[in-house]
Amino acid sequence: MNIFYSLVFSNSPLYRITRHVFFWLLWICFFAFIETYRMYEMWHKDFFAYFPIAIGSMLIQVPIDIAFCYSVIYFLLPHFFLKGRYAAFVIGWIVLVFAAGTLQTVYFYSVVSAYRTWLGLSPLVQKSSLFLGALECVGSLNTEGGFAIAIKFGKMFAVKQKEAELLSSEKARLLETVEANAGDAIKPTFLFNALNRLYSLTQEKNIDTAESIKKINDLILYTSNDAKQNILPLQKEIDSLKEYIELEKISYDYAIRTHFSCNGSTVNKHVTPYVLIPIAEYVMSSLGGRTVKDPWLNTEINIKNNEVQVKICSSKPPETSTLLGEKNNNLLLTEQRLKLLYPGGFALKKQLETDRLEIELNINLGMRLGA
Repeated sequence: MNIFYSLVFSNSPLYRITRHVFFWLLWICFFAFIETYRMYEMWHKDFFAYFPIAIGSMLIQVPIDIAFCYSVIYFLLPHFFLKGRYAAFVIGWIVLVFAAGTLQTVYFYSVVSAYRTWLGLSPLVQKSSLFLGALECVGSLNTEGGFAIAIKFGKMFAVKQKEAELLSSEKARLLETVEANAGDAIKPTFLFNALNRLYSLTQEKNIDTAESIKKINDLILYTSNDAKQNILPLQKEIDSLKEYIELEKISYDYAIRTHFSCNGSTVNKHVTPYVLIPIAEYVMSSLGGRTVKDPWLNTEINIKNNEVQVKICSSKPPETSTLLGEKNNNLLLTEQRLKLLYPGGFALKKQLETDRLEIELNINLGMRLGA
């Protein structure tokens, strides 16, 4: 059962490739069976002798089917349907299916005919117009595309259900954690995690040791001194956040595209320490790594008067939950601290989409207890 679950839901490259190969092998065998049975019924061909020929014919045609299905689930679905652009999705589907049907008709009567001639069989003769041939292909393409979308939505629904269950259990566990850690500072596990990754990375390739050591030193000073203070200059908190993101970027064995911007004055502004890094740590845990093409992380800070708005968003795999692990617990503990220190003076919002995660934190610095 665990192997089956991993095959369906895991984002490991091995499992991803395996389930896609398995999916297309099933379709190839299904259509090869239909073609062979048709030849058996109409021309009394030997079923078992003709089936391998039909398999070869389907293997030749399947690249067009693959291109159509993946265009639907990886382009039309996320860019149009999941964003509520249903009319554009339908129009895109119609254009795509007729284009694929036309291409498949031409491909069938040219390449597949050449394949049959090579085997010593009679070549295929086109008996209908190109448009009618495309219409005949539309049915099978729609079946494949619909089936692929059904699988995609089924997986997404299962993940959402799992997230709902995890959220419910996390709420209960949070109460126990807060009571057990009342009065304790949140532990800076981010530094140990980054150090472990850096150590592993040095065994595989060269990294900028001097830059890494400087950032580690700065963050050690922050966690050992600054983060233990009751209040900290806002600029120092922002600088520590930037150092953390850059250290995390170095510590991964794949490239991460990052953007960091800070607008507004930090002069004479102070904030409770260690409220920004847990947010960035949580968001970075959802980047997706090698399962996402071109992973990215954007950090935007806007300061106006006593209001500070921090928005951190990143890429994420479409089918993964973001409610797993202690990082989520750390984020919830940070929210509990903010409730105690800035009652009514902060807002923490999380927006989870198919391929991105965004967390926005707004703090009114003037509403801190004792300010």
